[in-house]
Amino acid sequence: MPDDLIPSAVDIGGLKRISGTRYMPFFKYVLPLAMYAGVCAWMLSDESKKPHPDYPTLAVTFAIVGVIMVVVFKRRRWGLADQVLDGGDYLVIRRGKRQARIELANVSEVSLESGPPTKVTMQLKVPSEFGQKISFLPNPTSRNPLATSSIAEDLVQRVRRLNLDRAS
Repeated sequence: MPDDLIPSAVDIGGLKRISGTRYMPFFKYVLPLAMYAGVCAWMLSDESKKPHPDYPTLAVTFAIVGVIMVVVFKRRRWGLADQVLDGGDYLVIRRGKRQARIELANVSEVSLESGPPTKVTMQLKVPSEFGQKISFLPNPTSRNPLATSSIAEDLVQRVRRLNLDRAS
């Protein structure tokens, strides 16, 4: 496969998009709802074929599956930034219609959670409007889903260098 299938960082007015696409709300909200609806439809179809369907138990099962999905998606996806733009010494974070500028000097630590996909979490010294921690999924830099993102590694190194320079 040619390497040009891997999306490169997009330049937006001097800022590089290192995370997010216009489809991020779809992946965060519409896809999980469609998954839930599909699972419920499958379970309802299966139950309705029985000679004596137990719909009250099925309704409780729907509620339990719904609660589990909300908890999982709240922890894993709904808190992610929709888009992250890199301005060199600062990042512009967008979530929904809100936007915040985060100076790299305000980032105390960057941690990576191996994927797939790789998840980047930045711990801030001074909280932003998005809180003390900001997480996002960096754009892929390799066709290998288990490979560490070079965007994420670069951000980790830049924050480490900045914090070491400030300490000395």
